[in-house]
Amino acid sequence: MSKQIYKDKFYTHFDKKKYHTNYEQSVQNINWVSRHGFYPFIHFQMDCSKYTNDLEGNKFIKEKNRDIYYAAHIDRFIYEYYGNRLNSKYNNYMKSKGIGRVSTAYRNCSPGKCNIDFAKEVFEYIAKCESAYIFVGDFSKFFDNLDHRYLKEKIKCVVGEKSLDVADYAIYKNITKFTYVEAEDIEAEKGLFRRDMRELDKYFETDEFHDFKKKYLHKNSKDYEICVSWINILKQMNFMILKRSIFIKIVKIIRFRKVHL
Repeated sequence: MSKQIYKDKFYTHFDKKKYHTNYEQSVQNINWVSRHGFYPFIHFQMDCSKYTNDLEGNKFIKEKNRDIYYAAHIDRFIYEYYGNRLNSKYNNYMKSKGIGRVSTAYRNCSPGKCNIDFAKEVFEYIAKCESAYIFVGDFSKFFDNLDHRYLKEKIKCVVGEKSLDVADYAIYKNITKFTYVEAEDIEAEKGLFRRDMRELDKYFETDEFHDFKKKYLHKNSKDYEICVSWINILKQMNFMILKRSIFIKIVKIIRFRKVHL
């Protein structure tokens, strides 16, 4: 596992702001996690629109909104620890299959490296080839269409067990049948923007929070789509968990051929 697992962050949520050092022992106890009551995620959409070029070279704005779900502090500690644990098991699985270098992003076995380093390795490998085909593609709405049962089977494949342990199963349930509230409903209830509530220890006291949930709580009742708590490990597992319902958009195919002068 990575040496640095937890990150203390002090955004306002439904639980009080916390230091991970006070909760490590509880978080690493799988039986404690199995009994833990997870808080709802807070959801908002982030504008990720950007300038791009059409086929004729004309610039235009490509509109895109990204759904963001962020967890309560104690829940985030759980996701960080068990996501890292699953990542380490995934590394072992990949190594045992001889494909440890196939998927490089979001791995905890390459500390200090970023996309620039991985891209450099790819270009250096291509340069050594006499010829090659490079596929440039994208997964279209990958997490929005991810089948829950299929995901569970692939996680069991990675951990090498017939069933998930009680902690992994509790987390699996919470990212598939996740609950959430809209950030704008919090702002409407409090009469303030979230940026003006950054100094609050938490958004609501216990009784207020229960009343708020009764009015505004949403739940994913579908058999597909997951929330983002394990997103780093699942992003780089995605080649293992492809299903026909997931459309892979091939942006372009580039043919490379070395020219000897």
